[in-house]
Amino acid sequence: MSKDSDNKNNFIKTGFTKLLKPFEDSMNEVEKISKAFGLALRIYSSMTRKYQYDKIEPQINHSLRVALILNEEMNSDSSDLVCSALLHDVVEQHAHHGTTFINI
Repeated sequence: MSKDSDNKNNFIKTGFTKLLKPFEDSMNEVEKISKAFGLALRIYSSMTRKYQYDKIEPQINHSLRVALILNEEMNSDSSDLVCSALLHDVVEQHAHHGTTFINI
């Protein structure tokens, strides 16, 4: 595995851990977020996102960053909002890739 790939995987691992931290006292909330994250990983597994300066990253990184912003910077304690952030691009991304929700 390349160093760049290791860094991307490390962000996913550390970001997900940070995301769960505020909810660690509620197994129901942790389970809900984990399921949304797992679904996002499955849906976005082959998708990338291009940023400025032609930086390309896995799509999941964007969704994880949005969820972390809600948690850390906006002090959101809503697991529903976190799940929504993780899955917010699903419809748009699948419209571009021709996938239907029946296939998901």
